[in-house]
Amino acid sequence: KNIYFSTQYNILKKAIFYHLIYFLKNTQKVLLMTKSLIKVINFLFFLQFSNYFQLKFHIKDIKKNLKKPQIHKSFKSEISNYQKNQKFNIIKYLIIENLRF
Repeated sequence: KNIYFSTQYNILKKAIFYHLIYFLKNTQKVLLMTKSLIKVINFLFFLQFSNYFQLKFHIKDIKKNLKKPQIHKSFKSEISNYQKNQKFNIIKYLIIENLRF
């Protein structure tokens, strides 16, 4: 568990680093950068106090709700991708969600 989370922490550090480089090139977007970094920092705390198994059960709950017709097809395929390679896809999805602004 510790090895898994430390690996994800390193991936997040790289993500933050590249995120900073991108925005430093566009100085007008400093406010957006700050908002995004706050999201990333919040996510780091989430990772610290969260359990991988809680994420796993959360995905199961989402999958139960997938039978509802209003859920988009692409989201269904995302969930099936999680099933194939859960650890990395879940973290990748969460990183993308937290770097969005």
